[in-house]
Amino acid sequence: MLAEVGMRFSELSSLKRGCIEQDVSGNWWLTYYQFKMDKGHRVPISKDCAFIIQEQTKFSQELFGDEFGLVFFGRSSGQTWRRKQLQNQPFNKAIQRWAKDSDIRGPDGKIWHLTTHQFRHTVATRMINAGVAQHYVQKYLGHETSQMTQHYAHLHDKTLRDAFDKYHDGQVVDIKGVIHEPTDRDVDSSDLQWFRSNIQAQALPNGSCSLPTVAQSCPHANACLTCTHFRTSHEHLDTHKAELKKTEEILEKAHANGWTRQIEMNEKVITNLRKIVDSLEAS
Repeated sequence: MLAEVGMRFSELSSLKRGCIEQDVSGNWWLTYYQFKMDKGHRVPISKDCAFIIQEQTKFSQELFGDEFGLVFFGRSSGQTWRRKQLQNQPFNKAIQRWAKDSDIRGPDGKIWHLTTHQFRHTVATRMINAGVAQHYVQKYLGHETSQMTQHYAHLHDKTLRDAFDKYHDGQVVDIKGVIHEPTDRDVDSSDLQWFRSNIQAQALPNGSCSLPTVAQSCPHANACLTCTHFRTSHEHLDTHKAELKKTEEILEKAHANGWTRQIEMNEKVITNLRKIVDSLEAS
């Protein structure tokens, strides 16, 4: 519940039976009271989350009947369930024991010190990192002002770094080192997969061929590094570097032996490989 909804512990512990409802479309909604804002708050939840609340409500009903109206409740030191509201301190101790038993560790290698409010931070950060607009995050968390949401709306350095690397790794170059940008960056994954399966003629170990399928198979698959239809990207950079080194050795041997045809062929390949490597490294 904390990990999905991002509610405060006080809001979770005071959650009342009958707090969920289903709309005409079959979607589930959770209504709870925000003490800090002194108002009711309604948010969409998943079917799994709704199921948990239903099962817990049923358990509460079986134990206490109608005498206790809360969904969650505490227990005594003797592990006996009691008609009392969950308390923050023992709950925090419980999840800290769980973190230890589950061997959950931080970047420093030490057992992570879990607290209930960290789940709220996580929900907000995940939504921001997933590209959810800040005003939606603000409404979901129940913040009255955007300044409150900005406290959570931070991108971790690693998230930004990964996005940056993914952008550059996605750049495609040809044998002249010219970067080819996609014509539509908003194409969805299903369209992209169809395009890759039906339009690209063949995948190569160090790139791909941009010839349309209608052009049929390429009779020069072993000459891609001199073909204008060849495309490659940053993920193949190491392969190109190794191939460049190998080709330079071949060319050196060809010069030493006076192999004119080998010299002519490999000089063209080396020229293109150097352009490819230089362009990918620069990008």
